[in-house]
Amino acid sequence: MSYVDALIMGVIQGLTEFLPVSSSGHLVLYARLTGAESNVGFDVAVHLATLIAVIICFRKETLGIVRRPFSVKSRLLWLATLCTAASVLATKDLALEVFENPALLPVFFMITAVLLTVASLFPRKTEHDMTYLDAAIIGIAQGFATFPGLSRSGTTVSTGTLLGVKKEENVAFCFLLSVPIIIASAAVELISPSSAPVALPVIVVGFVCALTSGIAALKFVKTLLGKVGGTPFAVYLAVLSVLLTLNDCFFGWF
Repeated sequence: MSYVDALIMGVIQGLTEFLPVSSSGHLVLYARLTGAESNVGFDVAVHLATLIAVIICFRKETLGIVRRPFSVKSRLLWLATLCTAASVLATKDLALEVFENPALLPVFFMITAVLLTVASLFPRKTEHDMTYLDAAIIGIAQGFATFPGLSRSGTTVSTGTLLGVKKEENVAFCFLLSVPIIIASAAVELISPSSAPVALPVIVVGFVCALTSGIAALKFVKTLLGKVGGTPFAVYLAVLSVLLTLNDCFFGWF
């Protein structure tokens, strides 16, 4: 892996982990376009960077959970995390098949586009505080986002919007909910077969790029996503899906 690959993949991980466009899908696409390969050390480093980004940007909420691990908010997160784990276990074999078949990537990009569009056009008119049922459904939805191309943030935030959860509470909850899944992803990388070694300076470049771009993406989500909505991202994903499908069916450029 070159420094350029580390820089680009770090930025992709940081931005697309939190913007509703799918980090795994874009990393698979980048590898498909360039042939770049990461290794365990690099993958763990960029996952750690995005974890730190969440803790920095939601430090008040994180501190509240640490101080009050059995509060209502904490219990909602524990419940959603358990539902995510159950959902991942139920779909992991199918998700692995999708990772091994890049031809399905446009399908899941399009599913994310449709979900974002529906949530933007048909939000619940009345909002309420999150319930245990809301948390369970959002947790299950997050589990399906293990499919490359199906955005974790797009799936969870859109699900909360359709359920009618208050906007600020929904966004904070969904990104705090990403912490266990990021830790789990890093753990999976650690037990996966290692590929070619990557030099420590290259890993550091990826870590720094993922951290800075992750913080920037989270700040955008917290301040501007509510105003912009998911429609621009839906349009981008729909166009990307169509282009990839045309390439696979007719052109075969990559």
